[in-house]
Amino acid sequence: MHVVAVATCVTAGPDGLRVRLKEGTVWPADHPVVRHRPGLFRPLEASTPVETAAADVTPVKRGPGRPRKSTQ
Repeated sequence: MHVVAVATCVTAGPDGLRVRLKEGTVWPADHPVVRHRPGLFRPLEASTPVETAAADVTPVKRGPGRPRKSTQ
């Protein structure tokens, strides 16, 4: 099971170290930070789309380039 961070913030984990959360980031539900700060997370619903880095990326086409230097 996974959960989603509901805020962008910096908080302390159970060991006292700082943890940076970004809203919308998916975390495992059994992670120590999630168990220590459950109010900063909500359950991940099956219908929630998960953002992927390369989902809608179209390849960049290069132009013809620089003209060759004349050797005259």
